[in-house]
Amino acid sequence: MPDAIEFEYEGRRNSNSAEVESAYSSIIAALELQESDCAVISGHSRIVGAAALVYPDADAETLLAASLWTACLIVNDDRWDYVQEDGGRLAPGEWFDGVTEVVDTWRTAGPRLSDPFFELVRTTMSRLDAALGAEAADEIGHEIKRAITAMKWEGVWNEYTKKTSLATYLSFRRGYCTMDVQVVLDKWINGGRSFAALRDDPIRRAIDDVVVRFGCLSNDYYSWGREKKAVDKSNAVRILMDHAGYDESTALAHVRDDCVQAITDLDCIEESIKCSGHLGSHAQELLDYLACHRPLIYAAATWPTETNRYR
Repeated sequence: MPDAIEFEYEGRRNSNSAEVESAYSSIIAALELQESDCAVISGHSRIVGAAALVYPDADAETLLAASLWTACLIVNDDRWDYVQEDGGRLAPGEWFDGVTEVVDTWRTAGPRLSDPFFELVRTTMSRLDAALGAEAADEIGHEIKRAITAMKWEGVWNEYTKKTSLATYLSFRRGYCTMDVQVVLDKWINGGRSFAALRDDPIRRAIDDVVVRFGCLSNDYYSWGREKKAVDKSNAVRILMDHAGYDESTALAHVRDDCVQAITDLDCIEESIKCSGHLGSHAQELLDYLACHRPLIYAAATWPTETNRYR
């Protein structure tokens, strides 16, 4: 485990964690997931603990839904990384089609799909809808489908990462690693609204860019020790080693420095909003929008030190 990313944010943990942990464990057990899937989202993986840091003020119902989504993305990540190594798992096309079908049909009582993971996705979407409402669930579902579209290209994309820059890698990584889904979850759970008035605001776009950059880089930083032993080529450390010619320790340090710089960038955006005299009523809304992502940054920087996932 590399050294923790240093920053000055103060984090809070959701007080509903213990209650939600029990409910989460019951749901996961009832789904009868494959043993390998269940192993990465149970026990010392501390999935509810991650959601409790990202959503410190969520009620128990919402925290449970968010925890289930965290489980979805982790199983998806591992399945996609190892899909070619395990003959008992679905082929990529079957995987993508199944997730897309669930996101398109989860409100109807459709047939149970062959893989229990799809029922985890269906349960998650239902819980998000109940906790956050139809508008939020529809937007989350839309972003999930966009992530699936990006994943379809990831396998090809990885063949060319030795030739690309870190900047271009990050511009696409945000899609297939579901950071764009995370941004939507943050605004609905921590922000409590759609922030529709800011939809096309360039400052909001800048905030999103910094948040997803930090999310991608911090994950790559903490997971490098695990991923370099496996099959995943999607890692900023590897990009810098291949593209820039850095040795491993220099590349790892560079990614860590970029994480710290992303936090500095977000602070600069916040100060510029506060000092601007022409934003009017948008100023406070932009500050609220920025604030709704801070718990995610705290969690992304600290949760990896609490879970066994990166060891």
